[in-house]
Amino acid sequence: MSSVEILIDAARLIRRLARFRRLFVLLAELGLFLGAGTLAFLLRFDLSIPPTMVKYLYYGLAIWIPVKLLTFRVEGLDRGWNRFVSIQDLMHILVGNLAGSALSGALILLVVPGGFPRSIYVIDLLLCFIATAGVRVAIRMAVEVS
Repeated sequence: MSSVEILIDAARLIRRLARFRRLFVLLAELGLFLGAGTLAFLLRFDLSIPPTMVKYLYYGLAIWIPVKLLTFRVEGLDRGWNRFVSIQDLMHILVGNLAGSALSGALILLVVPGGFPRSIYVIDLLLCFIATAGVRVAIRMAVEVS
């Protein structure tokens, strides 16, 4: 197989995978939100979640993930991961994270039984912002290096 044929095959593969870009972004966001929520609990409880708090982790994840996915969709933050990231984009990511965390926090207060740790709201917001902004900055760095 010549190098030209390899390049042609690689281009075809990239075109095929591009059709699934939205799915990859959705899975990445799902992983980021799941990871941020879980890590928020781990950090709050010094890397050992007490058995009595595990149910609150599940409640939180059940609310955070769909609310933040919906918020990111409405804000348009599920698109444009492959473009350059500016300070304006980071501000947009911050607003999206604030909106998602505020809506999630309100739902948690309304739906979840008392005892949900208050510090988790802030820890999750910070971790989510760092993760979502960090992924975009990492993509920008990878594009600029190549």
